[in-house]
Amino acid sequence: MGTLNQRFILFLATGCGSGYFPKMPGTAGSAIGVLIFFALSRLTIPLYIVTILSFVFLAIWAADKAVPLFKNSAQHTKDPQHIVIDEIAGYLVAMISFPAQWIFVIAGFIVFRVMDISKPYPINRIDKNTRGGVGIVLDDVVAGIYTNIVLQLFRLFF
Repeated sequence: MGTLNQRFILFLATGCGSGYFPKMPGTAGSAIGVLIFFALSRLTIPLYIVTILSFVFLAIWAADKAVPLFKNSAQHTKDPQHIVIDEIAGYLVAMISFPAQWIFVIAGFIVFRVMDISKPYPINRIDKNTRGGVGIVLDDVVAGIYTNIVLQLFRLFF
């Protein structure tokens, strides 16, 4: 399986193994993001933001280190589907400033998945043109920002 360091990187990058889910691993990774959000939701907004920024940098590092570990598998692409730490990071960005209330958690999950899958501009450009861990994570962070804007509008008008 590899060294302890490689196993640790894969554990992080695959969202505690959720990326190996046979169908829709990105959705499984986003579900791990929901669990992490509940754990972090009691933080103050500034502390939550600092924590999420730190997590984004961890996600970039883990994704970058994990890509070569898939080089001898069917998953050898610039963004292997088993790497889902980016979905976790994106969902956590989406939930900045929201309480852990089911209406926001579920709406955030659905809107984030739609943004991540449909990749509206400039997410599609980031996805196609940015390589490595930064490229893997950045498109999901932008999807999270878009989701946060949609949720803010939802909260404002409803």
